[in-house]
Amino acid sequence: YHFIFLPFSYFSIFNIKSFDIDMGMREFFMVAIVLCTLLCYCESRKQPAILSRDEILEIENQLERLNKASIKAIKTQFGDIYDCINFYDQPAFDHPLLKNHKYDFQMRPSSRPKSIVREGNPPKNAEQQALVYTSDPTKKYNGGGTNASFYTLYNVADSQYTFGRMKLQNGLDIIKVGWGVNPSVYGDNRTRTFIYFQAGELSCFNTVCPGFVLVNPKPMIEMTLRETHPGTLPIWEMEISIYRDPITGNWWVDLGTNYDQIGYWPSSIFSGGLKDLATYIDWGGETYSPLGQIGPPMGSGLLLKQDTRYDAYCRQLTTINEAHIQEVAKNTKISSIDIDFYLVKDLGFHGDFGHIMIYGGPGPR
Repeated sequence: YHFIFLPFSYFSIFNIKSFDIDMGMREFFMVAIVLCTLLCYCESRKQPAILSRDEILEIENQLERLNKASIKAIKTQFGDIYDCINFYDQPAFDHPLLKNHKYDFQMRPSSRPKSIVREGNPPKNAEQQALVYTSDPTKKYNGGGTNASFYTLYNVADSQYTFGRMKLQNGLDIIKVGWGVNPSVYGDNRTRTFIYFQAGELSCFNTVCPGFVLVNPKPMIEMTLRETHPGTLPIWEMEISIYRDPITGNWWVDLGTNYDQIGYWPSSIFSGGLKDLATYIDWGGETYSPLGQIGPPMGSGLLLKQDTRYDAYCRQLTTINEAHIQEVAKNTKISSIDIDFYLVKDLGFHGDFGHIMIYGGPGPR
């Protein structure tokens, strides 16, 4: 058996040139988060609700899958509780296609990518997006990356969510990685890291359902991020990389300044699309609100000021081509479903920021 426990580490700070579109270039600190902790799963309290029989059965099945012996429990400064369990007891291996799946801790992906230095008037509800996306239908991708700023957001109702994230897709298969506020999953309004996948009829956040294999004790998903607000310095950001192993076809997630490998989705769980390469990548914001509710904020919660001290952004937009070479994202377009309340701008290439986009808004009020 393998089990993992490490103490928490600290955020790291580094300097790069800031980018102020209206006022020129300035110097200020940027901070990249190094995610840390152990191989673990979060428990959160939910509001009482009336559930159908099918929903109750699904909850019972999930509880059975998650009822694994805890080796150690840790409570963070934010009140989150994490249970450390044996490696092969994690929910990923409850997936029927992963019953005989093995992972060698001495092995990592066979190689990493080689680096190079709508308009409309929809109802004010449901899913909203403000994105920069790849637009060439003939291209295929082995992954991509970004450095995404994150913010503390309020006024997100229990049935809503708001994200800043990167997404890969081929057909119905989808991978998302980023940060967000999701009260229905966590029971609070804290900003956290998250992962999401859709493979055929199976889809879920983090490790709620089988599929994602955690391998690294240092970074973690579902981590509560520090409070940060627009207009204050330093600006905090998280580095994201998603890439496909050229030998196994597994989709890996790296986070943090050192691009620590968190884990992977085995290629065998996907229904067809992401068994192969991705055909589409986007970066930016996404919100959801049920019909009849006022939509939540996105990004920094402000309308765009074209100043990275105030606007949420994704910089260093990159794609990984079919030869596993990392490139600056090219031939991109923008998409915003509700242009009255959620805005997006593709700013192109700007020095240390690389290819950068800004997005966000307060939502309908």
